[in-house]
Amino acid sequence: INAEYMGVTAISSPAARLSGDLPMRSNDLTTDWEADQARPNPLVRLKRFLTRDVCFRTFMLFILYGMGSWVTINGIFSELPLIVYQIPEGWNAASYLVLIVSASNIGPIIYILFQKWITLRVANVTVFLLGIISMCLLIRYWDSFTTIDNAQRSTGLWALSFTSAIADATTSVVFWPFIATFHHNYIPAIMLGEGFSGLIPAALTWIQNPNNDGVPIFSTELYWGLLAILLGIALTAFIFLDRIPNDSPERNKNEPDPGTLNPKSPRTSSTAAILLSDISKGAGENYATTAWNVLPNLLLLYWLGFCQNGVKPSILSFATIPMGQIAYQYATNAGLCIDPVFALLTFFYAPSRGWIMVLSVVWTGLLIYLLIAALQSPNQDMAGTQMGERVVIVISTICSALIAFTKAATIRRLQMIHTVASASAPPTPDGNPSLLKTLFTSDPYSSRLHRICVNGLLPTFLGVFIQFGSICGALIFYYLVNHTNYFSSGY
Repeated sequence: INAEYMGVTAISSPAARLSGDLPMRSNDLTTDWEADQARPNPLVRLKRFLTRDVCFRTFMLFILYGMGSWVTINGIFSELPLIVYQIPEGWNAASYLVLIVSASNIGPIIYILFQKWITLRVANVTVFLLGIISMCLLIRYWDSFTTIDNAQRSTGLWALSFTSAIADATTSVVFWPFIATFHHNYIPAIMLGEGFSGLIPAALTWIQNPNNDGVPIFSTELYWGLLAILLGIALTAFIFLDRIPNDSPERNKNEPDPGTLNPKSPRTSSTAAILLSDISKGAGENYATTAWNVLPNLLLLYWLGFCQNGVKPSILSFATIPMGQIAYQYATNAGLCIDPVFALLTFFYAPSRGWIMVLSVVWTGLLIYLLIAALQSPNQDMAGTQMGERVVIVISTICSALIAFTKAATIRRLQMIHTVASASAPPTPDGNPSLLKTLFTSDPYSSRLHRICVNGLLPTFLGVFIQFGSICGALIFYYLVNHTNYFSSGY
């Protein structure tokens, strides 16, 4: 590794810097890296990152690709405040949607079972086409109701939400293995794109109803059509990314890469260098693949999925609507809008494991406040007041921001562990086993985690933990909202 980056020739081409094919003078490299650390202007660091460490075109394609991850379900959640009084489920609609999203995890399960026979190309194209078709059908059937057990139900909305959710849930186990075939410097791009999957639908709903007077500028049908167009753009971006040759500098080659493993390499951004140092600090060989380094991050992703996709959307209507008419829409959309901003912050700041845990405690406390407010609905202390509106919107927004940042930082940390493990240890003797075959063995759990890391299964595994947490949160709070008296709408 030292021999690779302590060469004699300076690198001037961004492509050559990215590929690491050309050596560099050690004094130039050291000065370059130290200047990155000392430079106070984050915009300069961002410019250097986009012009030197990555291919800008590929970076933008990954943003568009990531935008297609949860755009349909985020879009339906964003539209709920505008249609909540037009559908028979009323305030309970969010808990129905959360349960549907959880049931849609049949998609990732099917993919994991048959992933050895389903290529990433086929899986990605199928996911996008399913989402596009669902949005197109919603244009016609979103307000189709059916009487079930003497009560009307939004069967059209829920059925097509289910197919949309299958597509979105499957992205958790399809997108990350795909980006694992590229250099880790592109991780912020797909995280930024995932943030845009919430920001753009939220922006559309604000444009749709800017005065919050219940009179939209354009129809719900046009809104579904715009979401279908966004998915078409994401599919196009994937097609261009998939056409990038395997020997391209942007690709992540399955071999020990000095540019990946060395914190002072020109291929490694300053934030990635901090992550690499933190992962291996004070540890012995293969520390990055031990249970102590991997398992806490996976458990945190489970908790993030439980709260972000199960608890918060189920209770938000009860916590906000009694405060004021616009509180629900603002709390829902503000959280979606700030997701990409805080996902991008992981490029500028790589929090240590300790700080990630501190932030997790903070946003969990804010979520408990929202839960208490929802349990008191519709008779909260500040119900119907402007102060109550402001407080609940601010708390919900800060909670969403911290969740987004914690999730992005944890995923990037695990992706870095995946990179280090894949490059520093050979695959296990059983070749390239499936995730299920690796999990259901008699080996100790630490040994199974090690095999998951070195065999390149970690990107799929982190998606599994997020979705499993989402299922648990959705099931528990669907029951609490719809089959107990803890939450009351007041009408």
